[in-house]
Parts: sequence; C-alpha cells; structure tokens
Amino acid sequence: MSRRLPLAVVLALPACAPKAPEATGPAPAGLTKVTVLYVADLHGQIDPHPELSWGPGGERTELAGGFARITAAVDKIRAEEGGEVLFLDAGDTIQGSGLAALSKGEALVDPLQAMPFDGALPGNWEVAYGPQVLRERMVLLDYPVFAANIPDGASGERLFPATMLKEVRGAKVGVSGYADPDVPLRQPPGLQRGPDLQRGGPAARPRHRAARGPGR
Repeated sequence: MSRRLPLAVVLALPACAPKAPEATGPAPAGLTKVTVLYVADLHGQIDPHPELSWGPGGERTELAGGFARITAAVDKIRAEEGGEVLFLDAGDTIQGSGLAALSKGEALVDPLQAMPFDGALPGNWEVAYGPQVLRERMVLLDYPVFAANIPDGASGERLFPATMLKEVRGAKVGVSGYADPDVPLRQPPGLQRGPDLQRGGPAARPRHRAARGPGR
C-alpha cells in the first residue's frame, strides 16, 4: 500500500488550549500527551519472518512481522507511556499469506483480535476478496474499522464509517481514514471486484470537522 500515512488524527482538545509542543516529554499542565502507533502491510504474516530491506547501506535481511512480536512491542510502549497510546492498523492485513488466501482472511480474525488494536483502516489489498467478504471479515473484529472512501461500486453505499473517535486518558482523539485511492490504477481489475476507492481531496475537511465535534 502507499507509504503515506492514510490517517488524519485530530486531538479534540479545548478550543483555547495552546499548541502542543513538538518536543517529546511530559505534556504541559492541562494537555494530554497521546502517542499514536500504527502498523501496515502485515499481509497475514502471523509468525516473524526474514524480509529483504533496502537502506543507505544497501540490501539487508531483517526480521519482520509476527503478531505476537508486534503485540509485545506495543505493550512495552504502552507501559512506558502510562497507557496514553493509540494503536492503529493501516491496512494490507488479511491478504498475503497462504493462510490468508485459503481462508479469504477468515483465519486471521482470531489472531487479530488478540492484538491490542484500537482501530483499523482497510488497505488496498483488503479489497482482493470483494466487498462482501471484506465487510464480513471486518465486522468480526471487536475494534472499529473506518474508511471514508470505500463505497460499494454497485450500490454506492459506504462500506465503513468515515471516522473513529476514542478517548485516551481524557483526550478525545478523532481519526479520519482514507484508503489508497490509486487501487483502480495499479491493481488488476479482478482483484477489486466491487469496492470503488475514491480520492479524498477537499472532502476530507468535513470529516475532520465531524471528528472534532461542533464548534471545533
């Protein structure tokens, strides 16, 4: 999926609150510091695996993935941050492994439930099984799934809510989700079968205002 973070996070703080400092460390009195974590491109890889990576030093093989491994890392950060953490799945999650393909993502539901996600945004590969299967898998999850720009191509009905809102230690955090809009341009039509991903553009602004609430 796109490497650009497809999530717009809005802190619903008092209108008179000063701008939060960019430096890390404790938040000033009256403000709540919230650490936002996200993962993407899990691709059904339940177990850790070696993966080829590129960087300034050239090619290298690194350990990647593993649901339990990621959960342990998030739990560690949550403990360090006193629980003030929002953990999101940015998609490409239920496709990409043999287990995922054979079950059309169904076998990943229970392992995903065991991870400490607060919310999820479908990625471009979630559409591979068609809109009906996508909806069936996502409603089984016990955390919110949201995306403003994934309507059913036949009915025009949005498959998911556009935003999610969660309170983290007294701070209301609103998140607007936009899936990769270039799916129709760079993936085979047979891997879409129904969802009609749309571009956000100016339409994003009303979603952000809705997440903030009246008068924000």
